[in-house]
Amino acid sequence: RAGPWKQSNKKHSTGRHRSKGAVEKENRGRVGLKVFSKKGMKIEKKLDRRNKQIQARNLARQEILNKKRALGGSGAPPVLVALIPLSDSQEENVQGVIERLTGLEDVQVTKTETGF
Repeated sequence: RAGPWKQSNKKHSTGRHRSKGAVEKENRGRVGLKVFSKKGMKIEKKLDRRNKQIQARNLARQEILNKKRALGGSGAPPVLVALIPLSDSQEENVQGVIERLTGLEDVQVTKTETGF
């Protein structure tokens, strides 16, 4: 239509900031220094988190190994308990058996009410 009744469309308003296209035209593919440094910091933080997880995992493994190695030591229950049944004919020889056992390394013989 011609004349005053012609339709007039509004121009596109990009808002209160520059449009994405305007920013890309200004930069022409260049990366800002602040953006690059923030990205580097983010990667370092990620590596730090990963390293912290690895260290915590290794520490937990080390603690478990230390607990396993401490088993049977002082303040811990014995690892191996042996009950040696003796026949009636060997009752006189009990002291000899006990002396042989106590002569070995890492062997502790305890006496109870019913026996040794």
